[in-house]
Amino acid sequence: VFYNPVQEFNRDLSTAVIQAHAAQHLDVLEHEAGEVCEDGLTVLEALAASGLRSIRFAREIRGLKSVVANDWSKQATESIRRNVTYNKVDQLVTPHNGDASMLMYQHKQPKDRFNVIDLDPYGSPTPSLTPLSNPSLTVASCASPPPTWPSSAGTAPRPATPSTGPSPSRPGVVTSLLSGFYSSAWSHMLTGMVAT
Repeated sequence: VFYNPVQEFNRDLSTAVIQAHAAQHLDVLEHEAGEVCEDGLTVLEALAASGLRSIRFAREIRGLKSVVANDWSKQATESIRRNVTYNKVDQLVTPHNGDASMLMYQHKQPKDRFNVIDLDPYGSPTPSLTPLSNPSLTVASCASPPPTWPSSAGTAPRPATPSTGPSPSRPGVVTSLLSGFYSSAWSHMLTGMVAT
């Protein structure tokens, strides 16, 4: 299991932001975490791996209608299914096996849209922004840079190495990530995006 303790703050922040978003849309105090709220938020964890983030959302966030934990790997999806059952959140979390981009495209009609899309890929979430289905909130984490990262000038990618490559704290990476959010927001007219 991949676990990056540096990302712990990002996971905490994502959960807090989604809870605050839910509180803006309904009286979350009327609901308990872990129970289905018929008027609540629908959440997609697009790149779920083991599904632990989706499980955390279901166990900690009040005001959720459903959480879809998606991964392209059948093995990962089976792991999600076992973890969901073990943690007794079957009523909220639905494992899904498929391509995240296609799943987002399939939910682009207003009645089908997810209220929240959580992106936590290995590397930059920027490539995942293109197919967003106009959620009211997108939460994205950037665990580490991918093998190549665009230069800060936006030209051809260059290799990222431990000694010379960008890290999430360097300005070029932040600029690249925010630029991707900005472009996606304009093209999809999103109402809220948070980068962690």
